[in-house]
Amino acid sequence: MKKLAILLLLALAACSNDDSADEERVNMIIDHHYEMGVGVGPVPVLRVQEGDQIASNQFQIFYGGITGFNFEPGFVYELEVLKRNVENPPADAPSIEYILVNEVSKMPVPANTTFEMKIKDFGTEFVISETDGTYNFLSFIPLDCQQRCNELEQAIQNNSQVVGVFEHDGNGGVVLIDIL
Repeated sequence: MKKLAILLLLALAACSNDDSADEERVNMIIDHHYEMGVGVGPVPVLRVQEGDQIASNQFQIFYGGITGFNFEPGFVYELEVLKRNVENPPADAPSIEYILVNEVSKMPVPANTTFEMKIKDFGTEFVISETDGTYNFLSFIPLDCQQRCNELEQAIQNNSQVVGVFEHDGNGGVVLIDIL
């Protein structure tokens, strides 16, 4: 009888739900600007560093969100996040869920910091000319093309790939500095 009880306890222990194996805490660096990506359609995505990439110049494109995190362009973030495996995710969803544990730091970038973003990539246009004459990245990020709006339109019409050099405008938008 003792052997049966021990076997029963071992069987129950084997069936216990140990979630700690399916999750880990990691540090992430979130870059100060979005990148344009293509999922089901064009989308703004975060640029992140994790693990050995931290403190390098290499960023990965991050299509998933971080639950509890509100990104504000113009700041570099260091985050502590819980990285959790998702059982049986839908076909178009990530298999890993990220949950904010702690915003370790939020540092503004200098006002004159320039960065590159895709304007058009193999036929996918990320810049939208609105009916009121303004420009936006995916109707989401305001774009001030200054005196280069015609040049921007021509580059989009005549090239399969267009990259721009930008600065932050301080209000969540970007200012076009150059077209590459």
